[in-house]
Amino acid sequence: MSKNYTILAKRLTSVSKVDYENSYIHDKVLPVLNNLADRTGKIGKFGNEHLRLYGTTKRNAQDESSHRINFKYDDDQNYNIASHDVEIFISNQEIADFKAPFDAYNDSRFALEESRNIAMEYALATMLGDPTILTNNATPTVKWDDPLSDPLGEMTTGRKAIRDAIGRDPNRAIIQDDVLVALLKHPDFLSKMQGYNKVAVFNEDHVLEVIQKHLKLPQPPLVASSQYVNSQPGQTITRTKMWNEDFLLYWVPEKPSKKVPAFGYRFGLAPKQNQAKRKFFGINDSKTVRLRPHPEDPDLGDMMKIGWDYQDLILNVNASYLFDGVLT
Repeated sequence: MSKNYTILAKRLTSVSKVDYENSYIHDKVLPVLNNLADRTGKIGKFGNEHLRLYGTTKRNAQDESSHRINFKYDDDQNYNIASHDVEIFISNQEIADFKAPFDAYNDSRFALEESRNIAMEYALATMLGDPTILTNNATPTVKWDDPLSDPLGEMTTGRKAIRDAIGRDPNRAIIQDDVLVALLKHPDFLSKMQGYNKVAVFNEDHVLEVIQKHLKLPQPPLVASSQYVNSQPGQTITRTKMWNEDFLLYWVPEKPSKKVPAFGYRFGLAPKQNQAKRKFFGINDSKTVRLRPHPEDPDLGDMMKIGWDYQDLILNVNASYLFDGVLT
């Protein structure tokens, strides 16, 4: 680490004026591997060998033979963890102008965290909304905001497609928030309102519950609703949504495994610094926060930078099914 850099030790307890998004799901979509020692490596690419039956004779309790099931995978898929960073200038004038309980350093930290989350969310949303990447996909002929459509039936079709491909039912789902609102008014979902006397009490949580029970998911679908500012500096601020009007089903293991065809993982580097120090500074496994004087004139103020190392990698598209563009 350069002698001009120091780990930011300031505790972030003051109020921030930054209006930041709190609906990011990028860190909940894929299992995270943050303990990799190298930036590059290989992970197995799976076929259907894990479904093969080896031997048909009945074994007795005393049979101690090994390798009753032979797992097979080809070590031919690479991961490549990249470095990313965002930086912000904190002027001495800005520091002097902030009044308690506001704090220029806290405010800048929140702004950088927001930029980091936007970058990671947008990249993942773009990848998971692309039917050329997730090739197991379908676009409903009758869109799901049409009362004559059959969203639950089509979800069942997607679940069966994943089961036929990898031998497992999907255990995760992502629904874009506009799709969620549309299904709130769909007759198939309204008909599930057992025990409710008024339509007004049927809310988005009930839609998620219906989907979870219908697909036998261990947890409700993740709701994708993040936005970003797409206007240029100086223009009127306008926002746009990162996620397409899609519905995604997929399967991932609860813990990383070489023996199962996971949809994908988030790869990260193992922490290099002392764990106790990282915990004190509030730094995650693959993220660092640094503060340094302005490179041209230290009297102008400080530069704050957040850096992180990661890669979101899709390993098996057969473990997913994308319903692309489900609304009119």
